[in-house]
Amino acid sequence: MIYKKYHPEPFIFDTDYFSKNDLQNKDPWDSNQAIPYLIFFKHVKIFNEMFRDKLNIIKKEKLSFLLYPASGGFENKAMIPDALIPLFKGIEYIVSPFKDILAFRCFIVLEKI
Repeated sequence: MIYKKYHPEPFIFDTDYFSKNDLQNKDPWDSNQAIPYLIFFKHVKIFNEMFRDKLNIIKKEKLSFLLYPASGGFENKAMIPDALIPLFKGIEYIVSPFKDILAFRCFIVLEKI
């Protein structure tokens, strides 16, 4: 909901990037900000099956659910002054049990086998 309001890039959650049918008519330059979530969370079993001999997921973590939007992201001005960053870090830590549903970013570490 928040991304749709503040970002022009689409979030398309009903795409299966492992299905040739879903990708057949896709323009390679089309954006979908949901790709990391789809590949490494929703369809991770398929990813592991397809790449089990080539890649190993070392770490995957959802993060940045309060500080990222408060910082203004990559293009906008910060919504909070620098002096409030420690407070926001504390609040983000306290509500971290909800990061799976609130996160704006994910951190993925892959190991080539």
